[in-house]
Amino acid sequence: MSADPNAAASAGSASPGDALPGARRPRCLVAIGGNALLRSAADLSVLEQAKRAGETAEQLLHLVEAGFDVVVTHGNGPQVGYSLLRNEAARAATHYDTPLDACVAETQGTIGYQIALALENRVERLHRKVVTVVTRVRVDAGDKAFGSPDKPIGPWMTGEEAAEHVAEGGKEWVVRELEKGAAKGWRRVVASPEPLEILERDAIANLVDAGFIVVAGGGGGIPVVHDESGVWRGVPAVVDKDRTSEILAAELRVDAFVLCTAVRKVARGFGTADEEWLDTVGAEEARKMLAAGEFGAGSMAPKIEAALAFLGGKGVREGARVVICTPEEMGEALAGRAGTAIVKEKGEEVGAAKKGAMAGVAL
Repeated sequence: MSADPNAAASAGSASPGDALPGARRPRCLVAIGGNALLRSAADLSVLEQAKRAGETAEQLLHLVEAGFDVVVTHGNGPQVGYSLLRNEAARAATHYDTPLDACVAETQGTIGYQIALALENRVERLHRKVVTVVTRVRVDAGDKAFGSPDKPIGPWMTGEEAAEHVAEGGKEWVVRELEKGAAKGWRRVVASPEPLEILERDAIANLVDAGFIVVAGGGGGIPVVHDESGVWRGVPAVVDKDRTSEILAAELRVDAFVLCTAVRKVARGFGTADEEWLDTVGAEEARKMLAAGEFGAGSMAPKIEAALAFLGGKGVREGARVVICTPEEMGEALAGRAGTAIVKEKGEEVGAAKKGAMAGVAL
């Protein structure tokens, strides 16, 4: 068997994804937040982001070593906001206008490159290869989100800073006051339409089948519409990466869906005196908590919605699991020793010994 998936394909030999004839390795999709790659407001740089990508790659390496075929998606909320700010600031001097959909593509390329480079440096000894796929997502031009922007991007601002940007940027700038832990702040918000179709779906599936570790769906995908004249075109929006990740996880029929976030577990009464960290949440309980407003609209709620959609899908594999955890604990969470497991039924077993789709994985 060739150590290089490209060489294997050209030679007509068995794919590195074929651990046994007719068998496949368990698949895991890991969704990483854009904030996980830019944690410090004091050091917002590409070099800092590359360092964080390396730290995340260390955790992803453990999943590869455990026996998973890994697919990585990532957010870009902070990055795409900074990209847009940078381009707007340079517009007068350069006359080079970069619309929001192109900024999404730009950050997909940068972050995907950094994750792929960091991962390749760690998995090469395992004879695995990494590829990043620039990914487009079809949305509906009539989606109501275009008339009601609510997706936060870019940095936090004071009220004075937000007002200044609105005055200078005009209709291109919509801001909203949001909660930031116990405090409040202002963020720029843009439209976030529902993802309907991942246009590179087949290419991603073929790469996974061929044994590649794939980075895809960055920033929720580049939003595009198919207009009445039959032409594809980008639209000014940022798609929620958790929703796109769920669609991709379902279409790839993954065995594990990991939603990484800044907090170590899902909590009831988060940030209150009655805060309760949860090890396991049944689907029905999660729906009730979601309806009661337990989860932040721009933070935990999309993750719970994605988890429920995945578990409720018709093609979900027997024994498949969903966990919500920090990037540092993704392996421990899949083993049932950290994070929060979202399960179909509250009594469902979530430990590493669970059989079915996860059998044979050494976590």
